[in-house]
Amino acid sequence: MYLNYINNFRGIAMIMVVAIHCLLPFQQHLDKSIYDFFFVLFQDSTVIFVFVAGYLFQHLSGKFNFKKYILKKIFYVVIPYLFCSALYLYYNCFIAKTMEISDVPKAILLGYPTSGHLWFIPMILIIYILANLLYKMDGWKYFYYFLPVFFVVTIFIPRGANPVENALHFLFIYVLGMFSSRFKDELHRFTSKYLIHLFILLFGVFILDYVNLFTDEYYSPLKGNGFLRAIGKIVLCIILVWFLREKDSKLGTVFSKIADTSFGIFFVHFFFLLLLNESHILDYSHNNIVALILYFIVTIVILTLSYLFLVFSKKLLKKHSRFLFGY
Repeated sequence: MYLNYINNFRGIAMIMVVAIHCLLPFQQHLDKSIYDFFFVLFQDSTVIFVFVAGYLFQHLSGKFNFKKYILKKIFYVVIPYLFCSALYLYYNCFIAKTMEISDVPKAILLGYPTSGHLWFIPMILIIYILANLLYKMDGWKYFYYFLPVFFVVTIFIPRGANPVENALHFLFIYVLGMFSSRFKDELHRFTSKYLIHLFILLFGVFILDYVNLFTDEYYSPLKGNGFLRAIGKIVLCIILVWFLREKDSKLGTVFSKIADTSFGIFFVHFFFLLLLNESHILDYSHNNIVALILYFIVTIVILTLSYLFLVFSKKLLKKHSRFLFGY
């Protein structure tokens, strides 16, 4: 069954991912207090993307066939990843000259430093490979009792440049998404009952993370592994799923265009960010107000251009567009 509220959620997740990538070039143009605010707000939005992936995996598990599942991922994730990586690597090696050709094999395996966002693909591919095991575990009544174990792993194995470590770090988020789908009705009632408490927790985590970042003081085991931010994004996931389901009929398909093209936007939006860097438009960020307005404009423009590019690509290349750009 199609879940409109989860499709809207996927659209919001993609907007947040683009928002953090658009923010990074403004680090030298915004006051630290302002930059850190938006950094804490949008950084680790990948958590939401992974949560949605786990949610949809469990929701669609009734039709699960591992062979078809893997083939689909090869055609619509691996091949676009290799194609877009080739374009980014060409830029890095021959235009920006920030990489040597000898670094290319390692960059493709790690997804880094091919481009700032492609580290996600090698990581999620590992979770895709585990799909058959996760499918079987979902049917085991004791599986979700191990969520606290996965959570401990997330705390002590930070996100980094290693796809295996990243997969271990994000596995809890993926399984939590599966859990939230399997027990969607129970979770909705729980969230309705404790919504105020969850908002207080979300606000408290945000303030603590912001203060830690702004004062450059992180306390072990919080230092450097995005622990606070991940907790905040997990709570945000629970609240957003509740809100989007509660207001589903009123919201309609407001985020559907972004959601339907989300994987494609993920692959191509960095192309437009590279053009942004080449255009020197940030040179006009003379003060915080101008820089902040410019940041919002850039985020909207990057999203719009990415979407229009994918629509044009789809019309021009038909079904082959998905092999190149994920849509």
